[in-house]
Amino acid sequence: MGSGKTITGLLTFLRLRTEGRRLLVIAPGCVLDGWAEEASSRFGLKVTMHHGPKRARTADALLSADAVVTTYGTFVADFAKDASGCALSGIPWGLIILDEVHMFIANTDNRAHQALRLHLRDTPRLALTGTLVQNGYREVASICNVVLRPGHRFGRADVFDRPGAVSEFQKR
Repeated sequence: MGSGKTITGLLTFLRLRTEGRRLLVIAPGCVLDGWAEEASSRFGLKVTMHHGPKRARTADALLSADAVVTTYGTFVADFAKDASGCALSGIPWGLIILDEVHMFIANTDNRAHQALRLHLRDTPRLALTGTLVQNGYREVASICNVVLRPGHRFGRADVFDRPGAVSEFQKR
């Protein structure tokens, strides 16, 4: 907490922003209000919370927002029901920010990891975490697998299994 991740993420979006592109923030439920408050009060973005039973069911309902803030659970649930027809799939996203990413996608078998890997693949992603990776390089590979383009060599866990791979990764 208090390390500046939210502001860094919002500034990254504003720097990369192009006409008609919006920001999607996927974060733990306990920080959704913080993201919405920072985006609206500090940067003047119109923010929509996409969470809970009264959330938007169509993309049209979200198009008036500059930024949409949701949870990993909502993201997974929406895409599990109808990937092509869910509200989040019909939006031209400029950036997807994955906050506290280590908690939700460190395991490649995790539903959030699989949903993020499969959907919205053409949208740039920014992974944020205030916690050091504690479980080794496979966790880093799992995060890279979601954030980097398909086929990137650091997105495969086995890349760290060969001799010298860890030192090669540290040099980059």
